[in-house]
Amino acid sequence: IERIAGANRYQTSVKIAEKIRDYNDFCRNAFYVSGTSFPDALSVSAIACQKLCPIIYVKPNGMDETLAEFIWNNRSFEDSYIIGGTGVISQSAAVDIESMGKRKTIYVSYDANVTRIAGKDRYETNAAVLNKFYSPETYEGRNIKNIYLATGCDFPDALVGGVLAGIKDSPLMLVNGKAKTLKLSDAHKEFLIDQRGKTVYALGGEGAVPDSHVNTILKEING
Repeated sequence: IERIAGANRYQTSVKIAEKIRDYNDFCRNAFYVSGTSFPDALSVSAIACQKLCPIIYVKPNGMDETLAEFIWNNRSFEDSYIIGGTGVISQSAAVDIESMGKRKTIYVSYDANVTRIAGKDRYETNAAVLNKFYSPETYEGRNIKNIYLATGCDFPDALVGGVLAGIKDSPLMLVNGKAKTLKLSDAHKEFLIDQRGKTVYALGGEGAVPDSHVNTILKEING
């Protein structure tokens, strides 16, 4: 048994990220999410699993020394993504992440590209992630066979389901399980309109994802 741990959740996420880099030398992406709330990490859990790339916690207003050292030592990340708006990860923190990844040495120039993916709330951010990584034009989008639904109101079902979705090369869609009626945003409709013929799996009981929500999504997929 090996314990992977740091002094806090931020350092532990870096320790896990280091293990992922040891396992996958060809990892070229990293996903930076808030360490104080769960939804954005869930939104990228499946794609991070598919790409065998780390999800790393960031403090709202900056990074600690452990994270800075990790980014410095892993400047081979070609594309990194900050998930969520400035309310969860500040612009100054985003600038720090990007600047730490851009360094020139005598032998090589590192020019990391950092992109923020965000919406007005957790569900719109999830939709932005889906449209970024699972559109038909992307490699991941061409391989979609299933769609996994989980409530975005709590983390347990999506946390374990995100790994299943990743293994199945499928996206994880978050819905508001507490809403009486599921109202799909234009961004979610944009994603679903290209998903005809896909199998939909709802994670958890009706208290988490009501059947009415599943039917709303099926109607959107089937036109």
